[in-house]
Formats: sequence, structure tokens, C-alpha cells
Amino acid sequence: MIRVGFINVFAVNSWLGGLNYLRNLLYAVCALESRRIQPVFITGHRTSEKITKQFSFMPLARTSMLDRGRPLWLLRKLSRKFMGTDPVLRRVLRGLDVEVLSHSGDLGRGARTPSIAWIPDLQHRQLAHLFSAEEIATRERNIARALQSNARVIVSSETVAEQLRAGSPRHGDKIRVLRFVSGLTHGDAMPAAEDLRACYQIEGRYMLLPNQFWAHKNHDIVIEAIAKLKRDGKPVLVVATGLMRDPRRPSHVTDLMGKVAQYGIEDMFRPLGVVPYADMLGLMREAVAVINPSFFEGWSTSVEEAKSMGKSVVLSGIPVHVEQAPERGIYFDPHDASDAAGAISKAWSQYDRNDDQAAMLKASQDLPARLRRFAEDYESMVIEVLDASR
Repeated sequence: MIRVGFINVFAVNSWLGGLNYLRNLLYAVCALESRRIQPVFITGHRTSEKITKQFSFMPLARTSMLDRGRPLWLLRKLSRKFMGTDPVLRRVLRGLDVEVLSHSGDLGRGARTPSIAWIPDLQHRQLAHLFSAEEIATRERNIARALQSNARVIVSSETVAEQLRAGSPRHGDKIRVLRFVSGLTHGDAMPAAEDLRACYQIEGRYMLLPNQFWAHKNHDIVIEAIAKLKRDGKPVLVVATGLMRDPRRPSHVTDLMGKVAQYGIEDMFRPLGVVPYADMLGLMREAVAVINPSFFEGWSTSVEEAKSMGKSVVLSGIPVHVEQAPERGIYFDPHDASDAAGAISKAWSQYDRNDDQAAMLKASQDLPARLRRFAEDYESMVIEVLDASR
């Protein structure tokens, strides 16, 4: 089999969507019955068990080049900065018999090992006010290098692909759209409904908002919407999971919770912070609907999870969400609290448990084929890249 290297770039709780994306891809590939590629997860000796246990279904290789401050880490950093090459990584990949590097940058000038880049989104172009000039310049440099130096560049949506092709037409033939599919069943099984309710002290019906508490995720509109529903005598409960810290907007979470207190909806908006992935999926399974009010997504993980589970989704009508097209989707204007309130109220009032169970059963029956197509599309890309390099 073709050995494909993936370098761990994740810290615990830092970017849950990215971690879930990679785990879903690798799990789907490893589940193929007659696969031709063998992914290898490359990480440091100090990597948290919370990360490594999530990739226990595949080979894992440890190297000190990924341990900050260690000699190999320093040598690699200097080589990449002053020589534009990565001899340390090249040596590690040779030792692991890796033939293709994926989702992990490139090896620099003169590299013989082909690489496949992944550009999750172009958020900095659409929401420039959330980034510093330095951050925008760094992202643009990384995109230019990805397009220049990699054999293929993966994006998750036609929306992003069209923008990249328009800005870099001479590299357009390198760009491939790979829409990821959530497999849902990684690691621990979902807890029973009664155990989840007892653990998180949830009573009655609720909707789930499983997004990081970042400014562009637009929790504000949900808070304003449920405050309006309370005034209209239509109370709902929204349970929110995700990292309650925005590095770019340090006061953001405090401001959000201030709004909750101001509107007097503490009993209608319940933030839980980061919960185990299996718990989040269990909460999603029991929810009336999933909410994603985001101003921007590269390809929404939570929407994909809801699709794979067959849940109703209340989501902002941004281009990527429209492209994702959940079968049970209810769209709203992410700038209009009244529109959001109407969509939330519609999902809440039309919920029928029997219909929900039927939709979830159908989704579970369709999921294996969706995952297989996802993995096969990626596998074909790897084979194409390796054949072209020989």
C-alpha cells in the first residue's frame, strides 16, 4: 500500500473542527475494504493522549522534530527559515517509507516526495475585520506557497475553489474539491440519553449549538433570537458546546454572557464549554435540531455531523451552508434576529420524535456509502499525485 504521511498540528481544544475533519478523513480511508493507501499519523513524543487516542485506528509514529524546543525541532525551524527546505522532515518520511505527504505543508525546494495541501477556508478575505494586517499577509503567503509548491490543493467546497481559481488561474488545475463526510463513530460510544441529561442537568426539549465561541460563529444572533422568542411567549432552550474563548476577541465570551444576563434568558441559553466528542454527538442525537448561525464556514463540521445523523438543522444562509444542503435544513439571514427567531421557532414547533427517529434511521443506512465515496475520492487523488511524480 501507498504510505501517506499526516503531521499532527493540533493542540487539545484549539481547533476542534480541524481535528474532527482529519479524523473523519483518516477513519473513512482506513475503513475501505480494498484500499490502496495506508495513512500514517506523525506526532511528537509529548503529544497529549487526548489527541493520540483519537487516531488509535491507524499507525502512529512519534518524532522529536515536533516537540517544541528539542534539537531536531530547532534544526527544522532554522532549515525552513533560512534554506527554504525541510531536510529533517524528509529524513523522517524516508524512515517511515512515506511516499506522499498530505494536509501538512510541503518539503521545500527540490523535494522528491509529492505533497497535497489543504486550504480549509478563505475567512480572512471575507471577514478581514477579525484579522490583523500581519495575519492576513501570513495567510496569503501560505496560500500562495500551497498553490505553488504542492502537487494538489484540497478545498472542501466549490465556493472556496472558485475564489482560489479566480485569484490564481495558473494554478487552477491543482485545486480539487473534497467534501468531507462525518463518520460520527470514533472512539467512545455515545452515552445514553438519561446519563447525558443527568451529567449536564438538562431537562425537557432543547436545541444544540455545537460551535466554538468565536466572533464569526455568530452566537449573538441566537441569543437575540431566543430573547425575542421569550418576549413573544415562545420559550426554547439552546444548549451550546465548544471552546469558550476567542483568541482574536478576548472579551467576546464575556460580552455574550453579558447579553444573556441582560435579556434574562439564563434558563434558555446553556453554555457547556468543551465536552467529550461522544457526549457532543449524544447531545446532538437527542436535540430537537442543530443550530449553526455562522457568518463564515469553509465546510461546516457541525452541519456535516447533523447530516450524517439525519437531524434537522437551523443554519445561516451563507453560500457554503447552501452548498452543504442538509435535507432537513431551515435557513435564515445571519444578520436578522427576527428571521433567526422564526427559523428556530419553526424547527421547535414542527418537531415530531417519530419523524426524527425515521430520519435518523435513514441517515444511518445511507452513511456507509457516503463515507466510502468520500474515502475513495481522496484515495484516487493520492494515486493520481503519485503516478504523476514517477
